[in-house]
Amino acid sequence: LRLDEVRAARAATDTNLAAASAMDLVATVSTLRALAKARPELVAPRLAVLAPYLRGDNGLDECDEGAVCAAVADATAACVTIVPKHDAASLVPRLVPDLVGVAHRFGATPVASAVRCLATIARSGADCAIDELARLASWYYDALRSSSVALVGRASLVLGLACRYFARGLASMIGPRLVAAPTSRFGTVSTTLPRGSSSPSATSSSALRAS
Repeated sequence: LRLDEVRAARAATDTNLAAASAMDLVATVSTLRALAKARPELVAPRLAVLAPYLRGDNGLDECDEGAVCAAVADATAACVTIVPKHDAASLVPRLVPDLVGVAHRFGATPVASAVRCLATIARSGADCAIDELARLASWYYDALRSSSVALVGRASLVLGLACRYFARGLASMIGPRLVAAPTSRFGTVSTTLPRGSSSPSATSSSALRAS
């Protein structure tokens, strides 16, 4: 409902209403994040309702979009592992590409939330999350090795988070594997942590060797 209100306000070009609705949306998902951390069993059955907010197309400015995505990623990480298996089977494949997109697009806080959530899903054994986290880490590893100065900050953050939350999985799953560059619905990779829309030069992905 909050999302519908924000979009309606944008369409009506009512700046004050749009700003108020955006603040309400951020506050609402932030409250749900706190609830998910305190009582995950209450949020888990409704996680599919929150999932679309990870797409980053909520009609907000970049800062508020990032805040919403971070809150939803945190809420998801707190309760996704207790979602019933039959629901998770359809939900997880929808969550994973959006989490990867957040890692490419937004600032440090949303990136941290997205990678942590992706690692949480990967640790639960979801193959699609393991594969996407492997691609994400491998791609940024290659960006660092190719001396892509514009991506150093984001690449270092993503790799550090991936190693922190899924170190054993990365060592066993990525090491021997050739992976392709990741894609997302956003289509571009921000070259700065706060924001941006330019994409790096295309580079072929190579094996992420264990160091």
